[in-house]
Amino acid sequence: MPALPRRALALLVAVGGLSACETTNPCFKIRCEAPKECNPDRGLCELPQGYDGGPTTADAGLDCPSSCVSPMLCNRATGECVQCLTAANCACPTPLCLANTCQADLADAGVIAAADTCASATTSVACGPKVFDVDVDLATMKNELQTSCAAPDAGGNDAVFNLTLGTASDVRVTVTSGGGSAVPVIALRTQCSAAVDLACADSQGASGSFRAHRLQEGTYAFVLQGYDRSGSGPTRAHVEVLPPTGSTNETCLQAQPLALDGGTTRVDLVGADDDVTLSCNATARSPDLFYSFSLAQAGDVVIDAISTAPQLPVLALWKGACRAPASLACTSSTSTVGRLIARRLEAGSYVLVAETPGPVTMGRLELTSTLSAASIAPTNDTCGLPRELMFNGNEATVVTDTTLGNDDSSASCGGMGAPDLVFRLAVTSAGLYTFTATPEAGSGGVPVISLRADCASATASHCAVAPALNQPATFQATLAAGTYFVWLDATVAATAGRTTLTVRR
Repeated sequence: MPALPRRALALLVAVGGLSACETTNPCFKIRCEAPKECNPDRGLCELPQGYDGGPTTADAGLDCPSSCVSPMLCNRATGECVQCLTAANCACPTPLCLANTCQADLADAGVIAAADTCASATTSVACGPKVFDVDVDLATMKNELQTSCAAPDAGGNDAVFNLTLGTASDVRVTVTSGGGSAVPVIALRTQCSAAVDLACADSQGASGSFRAHRLQEGTYAFVLQGYDRSGSGPTRAHVEVLPPTGSTNETCLQAQPLALDGGTTRVDLVGADDDVTLSCNATARSPDLFYSFSLAQAGDVVIDAISTAPQLPVLALWKGACRAPASLACTSSTSTVGRLIARRLEAGSYVLVAETPGPVTMGRLELTSTLSAASIAPTNDTCGLPRELMFNGNEATVVTDTTLGNDDSSASCGGMGAPDLVFRLAVTSAGLYTFTATPEAGSGGVPVISLRADCASATASHCAVAPALNQPATFQATLAAGTYFVWLDATVAATAGRTTLTVRR
C-alpha cells in the first residue's frame, strides 16, 4: 500500500479507518516548536523546505541527525557534523577552514584589508613565518583611536587589523606613505581599544618600522593612523612574522620592570636593535634595552653596571612619556664598570636605557640597582652658594663626596654625566697656585678639576683629568688677585666619590 499523505492519514484516523495505535504516521505523537514541522518521512522536527528565518533566527537551518560531540560542530546547511564552520573554529597548526575542515595555511596572506573600528577588524593567522601587506586610504576612515607616536588630539584618522600568533614570534612592521601629504604611523597593541602601545613607528612622510621581539601566542591589534588629520592618506603596512629573537623589552613602550632592591638584573644585548641615540654615546648601531621603575616618594637611585669585556656599559635615565621623554642623566664608561647616580628623584615613573657602544657578539651587562632615602643636596651643588676655600697658611684643603651632587656642568677635559660640586677661591695676592684633586684610596675614582673666572660659564682657563683610576688630577695656574671658581667633577658617574681638594700657593 503506498504511503498516504499526512492530511489523508489524519482523516482515516478521524473516521475510524485506522486506530491511533495502528497509525503508520511517525509524527503522530511528535509536537514541534514553531516554525519547525515534523517530517513524516524521518520523524524529525525540521524547518520547512526553503524556510528563511532571517538573521535573528538562531536555529534557521537543518538539525544534525544526532548531537555533534565537541569539538565537532553542526553544519545546519547540510545537517552534518563538521570540523569547522569558519576559521575562528580552527587553531594552529591548521588555522584555515576549507570545506568545513581545518587545514594548514601554507601560503602568505598577500594583501588584507583594514577596518574602521576595533569590532570590525579583520584577522590574519600566523602559525610560523608569514608575510602580508595592508593597504588603506586613511582619508576614508574616521578618527576613533590615539596612538603614542601620532600627534596628540590632532584628529588623525585610523584603521585596524588583527594578527593571531599561534607560536611565539618576532613581528617586524614597516609603515609607508602612499604619497601626497600622507604621514602614517603604526602601533602594536594587545587590545585594540586599550590606549597602551607595545611599539609604535612614525613614517615621517616616507617610511618607518619597528620589530617587536618574542611576542607570545595570542591575538594582537595594529592601529594605522595619520600623524594628524592632514597626514591621513594612502598607506601601506608590510608585516613580517619571524622566528623569535632577542628580548621582550626592546622598546621604551615595552620596558621591563627594574627592581631597586640591590639584586642583579642581567641584560643580554645580543640580537637587540639600536632604537635610540643617547647623548653620551654617538656610536652607530649600539643595541639597547629598556627598563622601568616608579617611586612613590622622592629618593636616591644608584645603578651600577658591570659589562662583559670588551663591551662598555652606557646608561641613561628618562622621565615622562616615551613619545618625548626628558633625559635626566646619561653616562658612558671607559671600563667594564659603569654607574648612574640620580639623587633626589621626585615621585613618578622612570625609564632606564641600557646599551653598549657599537654592535655586540657578547653583550651581557649585570645591573645592581638600589633605592635610598632622598639625600640633602650640598649647598655648593651649584653656583648659587659655592663653598669657600679657606687657606690655613699656604694651603686650603677640603674633603668632599662628589656623588652627593647633581650633574650640573662639564669642562673641556671631561665631566659629562658625572655629579659635580663648586668651590669659590678668593685670591688676595697674585702668584703661582697648584690645584689637586685626589680620590679616596681604592675608590676607583677619576677626578676632573677645572678653574673658571665666571662660575656659570662652561669655559675654563685650566682643566685637568686624572691619568688613571685612583690617581690625582692636578694643574698649576698663575693667578692675579680676584675671585675664581673651582669645579670638582669626575670622568663619569662611576668614577665620582670621596675626593680631597687641595689648593697650594
